[in-house]
Amino acid sequence: MWSDSIYRLYVDNTGWSRAPLRTEIELVHVVGLQIRASSNYEPTVSGIWGPAIGGGSSSLWVDSCIIRPGTATYKGSGINAGTYKSVLRMWNSVIYGFTNGLEISSTTGTSYLYSNTLSINTTGLTLNGAGTKSVKNCLFSGNTTDVSGTISDSYCAVS
Repeated sequence: MWSDSIYRLYVDNTGWSRAPLRTEIELVHVVGLQIRASSNYEPTVSGIWGPAIGGGSSSLWVDSCIIRPGTATYKGSGINAGTYKSVLRMWNSVIYGFTNGLEISSTTGTSYLYSNTLSINTTGLTLNGAGTKSVKNCLFSGNTTDVSGTISDSYCAVS
């Protein structure tokens, strides 16, 4: 549940900014943060954006976060994992209200998505490219399209 009394990051209507949290280094862990992002100028705005990070040990971990759009016109992606080349791990997190809740464009990476809620997005989970995508114990609710792309294995609830 969103709360204004704990750690949060607001970036709304910020011009051409792509994201309030941009991860371009290896081994990034985002834990317990609430992120709100939208823009009147940048259609591909994201709460977390990991553009083209790579290398043998690169990874993005998102744990127990809430990501939602603000009030501006464009509501791109809650998380745009870009074309990372190693590991994306996301668990116990909620993404709601975006065009793409979670967008993964990896060509070689592995994704582990466990116990997340993707709700009220145009597309809950957008998967492009190759790589292994393991999605377990997630809830897809109120999305226009729950999953676009191929999941390697999935044990999720849809309502």
